[in-house]
Amino acid sequence: MSFLQQAHQFQAAPPQFLDQGLHASALCADWRYPWGTSAAPLVGRRAKLLRAVARLKQRDLFPYDRQTALDNGFIGQCLPWSPTPPTPLATGKITVPTLLINGDHDLSTPLEWARQELKLAPRGKLVVVPGAGHSVQSRATSDVGRQAVAAFLLG
Repeated sequence: MSFLQQAHQFQAAPPQFLDQGLHASALCADWRYPWGTSAAPLVGRRAKLLRAVARLKQRDLFPYDRQTALDNGFIGQCLPWSPTPPTPLATGKITVPTLLINGDHDLSTPLEWARQELKLAPRGKLVVVPGAGHSVQSRATSDVGRQAVAAFLLG
């Protein structure tokens, strides 16, 4: 079975194989938010979020507004998340060949994050898929990302 066929099968996973609690715990524990890490006390998180959103320029929000930035899914899910020890940040460089693929319209994992990750991978390559949002492999209409994966794996 080809890699792409297998990846397509993963997209067809029945709901009982998806664990929203596990997904939320990974996002809330691993990401850094305007209030800091998951260890930040609940009191004060909303105020820090409000200050961070107020500093955003309208062009940073386009095509959305400040309310969307305040209430987006991950923010709404993780703002009330009980304080937990944060996942330690990795240190050092990724020394193996690394492929990063990112849509230039990805609101979930912005392109600038991929560029930051690329700095940690001296043998890395970033492929930007024009016009694509999140989940480039399965949702982009362009084959740019899928062709990059095939070339990387067959390399």
